[in-house]
Amino acid sequence: MVYLITFSGYGCHLHGDESGSVDREHNLPASRLIEADPGRAFAERLQMDQPPYRMDRIRREAVLAALLERGSLRHWNLLAAHERVPRACPTCAAVTYTS
Repeated sequence: MVYLITFSGYGCHLHGDESGSVDREHNLPASRLIEADPGRAFAERLQMDQPPYRMDRIRREAVLAALLERGSLRHWNLLAAHERVPRACPTCAAVTYTS
């Protein structure tokens, strides 16, 4: 079995962003993403009580170490760990394990 675990930092994906998102009404497999809605994204940005979270090198290394430790405890083999820091998204990561 293969596990793909993805996560992103606070403020990375807001509903209404042009990159697309999923909410409680649009979350079925193979369903369409929410259409871009700059007004909704702006409203969500206003509700944020902190700026978007950006991990520096030390925090990225800590997250990777934690992922390796947790996977090891479950006897999972880490196949890949990928981090990206695109312009629109402060930090996103994906981890793939096999058991």
